[in-house]
Amino acid sequence: MDFDQYQQEIAEYGDKFTANHQPGWELFLATGLCEEAGEVTALIRKAHRRGIPVGANSLAEELGDVLCYVAYIAHRYDLSLEKIASENINYKVKTNHHVQ
Repeated sequence: MDFDQYQQEIAEYGDKFTANHQPGWELFLATGLCEEAGEVTALIRKAHRRGIPVGANSLAEELGDVLCYVAYIAHRYDLSLEKIASENINYKVKTNHHVQ
């Protein structure tokens, strides 16, 4: 599956839920994204505190939730997730920008 296909499927799924949140859909989605990112953070923090590895399945599930929100927000703003990813990686490679 590529990003465009994923985004289309998420758009169809998400449109069922955000219609009830008009006009405040932006806040609804931004808050959801923050909550899901917080769950990723909490999962990693708990594993670190306990001195155990992060569970790959749990992490994949939480990152999937983050990706879902990112894809749907991009859709609502008529942005291609495929184009965002491509431009982002090109920027990172061209500028030798590293993740900190």
